[in-house]
Amino acid sequence: MGYYTKYELEYKAEVLIEETIKEKIHSDEVMRYAIEEQQETKWYSWEKDMIKFSLQFPDVLFTLWGNGEENEDMWVAYFKNGKSQVRKATISFVAFSEKDLE
Repeated sequence: MGYYTKYELEYKAEVLIEETIKEKIHSDEVMRYAIEEQQETKWYSWEKDMIKFSLQFPDVLFTLWGNGEENEDMWVAYFKNGKSQVRKATISFVAFSEKDLE
């Protein structure tokens, strides 16, 4: 079975570097399926893989968005030159206000 997550990758790079990035993503079966085809998938090693991937393009900031099967499983991860930062979404509601009743 397993746990499925939908991934979206963002980055900005010079045209030549961007083409190389696209080629490398396309040549990796898991990354291609998760990122290019934007299919929900079981990519358990995404953080390790993206750290390694970012080392190939040290000046590029990669932003990977994840949305898991569970409602509260949303996060964003940043990768640059082999370093990473992961932030989980915080869901909150505005407090009730009687004046806002319609």
